[in-house]
Amino acid sequence: MRKILLLSFVFLCYIGKPVIAQDTRFQLADSLFNLAQKKQRAMGSVCIRKNGKIEYQRSFGWAEALARVRSNDSTAYRIGSISKVFTSVIIHQLIEEKKLKLDQKLGEFFPDWKNVPQVTIAQLLNHSSGLHNITDDSVYATYYTSFQTHDEMLERITKNPLDFPPGSKHSYSNTNYVLLGYIIEQLSGDDYGTQVKKRIAKPLGLRRTYAFRSLGTQPNEARSYERSGNEWKDAGETDWSIPHGAGALASTPADLTLFIHQLMTGKLVKDESLANMKKLNDGYGSGLFQFPFNNKKAWGHNGGIDGFSSMMVWMPEDSVSIACVFNGLDTEMNDLLIGLFSIYYNYPYKIPDFSRPDVVLTSDELMLYPGTYSCKDLPLKISIREESGKFYAQATGQSEFPLTAFSKVEFRFELAGITILFKPADPLNERQYFSLIQVGKIYDFVKDVEE
Repeated sequence: MRKILLLSFVFLCYIGKPVIAQDTRFQLADSLFNLAQKKQRAMGSVCIRKNGKIEYQRSFGWAEALARVRSNDSTAYRIGSISKVFTSVIIHQLIEEKKLKLDQKLGEFFPDWKNVPQVTIAQLLNHSSGLHNITDDSVYATYYTSFQTHDEMLERITKNPLDFPPGSKHSYSNTNYVLLGYIIEQLSGDDYGTQVKKRIAKPLGLRRTYAFRSLGTQPNEARSYERSGNEWKDAGETDWSIPHGAGALASTPADLTLFIHQLMTGKLVKDESLANMKKLNDGYGSGLFQFPFNNKKAWGHNGGIDGFSSMMVWMPEDSVSIACVFNGLDTEMNDLLIGLFSIYYNYPYKIPDFSRPDVVLTSDELMLYPGTYSCKDLPLKISIREESGKFYAQATGQSEFPLTAFSKVEFRFELAGITILFKPADPLNERQYFSLIQVGKIYDFVKDVEE
């Protein structure tokens, strides 16, 4: 789960030949994270295991930036959608216990849902249900920080029509895994967090993996932050009642690397269940995705919630598991991951300087861009506002995000890989417009006519 615009599953694509000596790899990794911390571009924690044994572990930056509390290897971070892998594991365990079937219909678990769609457990798992993504709702930003009961969430979910007929295509939806979490509770008689503890955390010895509650209720738990000018600003907090099986867990990179190692080596589910989790249709597995790096293929999941960003992967050829969790990013996570993977696998890599141009806009220039913009190709609007010489953008139903100036016309939100490039006003109607660029796609937004 995440509250930012158009976040996607782009990951590590790199081609090269090994060049770095083995005994200097982790020194170079330290240098990468030291510089990212010094330049205030990232803070968080990483871990690498091979054959289940930790080879590299590093925490950097603040667990609580405003209170100046340093993070350490036991600091827990909210992991967002990586929680879906845990949920999928429990669902498959319930299937193995004959308490559930892949072809069971949603209506068996929610009989009060009027006109319940004919969605199966399998379609929830692999995002082919057609159920609208609850976090894309235009009203999501109005309640995500407030406690919601299951009935209240179900009422919100059932108000939305299907995006497409079940099984006809695949589209990522947090709604699927919220419902799977509710189903786990129905079948077990336990709350979701207790099932995660009983079935996964305790058997594997994951000491810092749990279903989170409000920040501050657990010791040594990180808060998340966004950059505001030259300072880290609290990113806010999604209420624990909302993400459920789609994103309700906190963990550490050490726990995550152990978890995925044990999952992929048959310690949590049977071979048939793991094969189903990895079975890809249109790029979607049932709780797992496949990511490329050079000529390798990794299995795993990424995550994001509030200001947290995370990635957990398993490299089957090498029995290597890698996890990164950041509670503050002012650069693209993908660039840091490419750096860490390149260093570990001895591919040529130069640490970036993390520098930025010093762009100062005049008062007249600051007045050019604020307003509401529409795009004929996307069903949303983006509002731009200015405060203290800095621009902020907000898409329909999303939280506001800061824009960093790279020139007087180019602004970026690097956490989501978004570039906004303003163009001269249209000479025919004198309306300002910009191009939004993300993942190689370009969308043109035109400023609405003021009433």
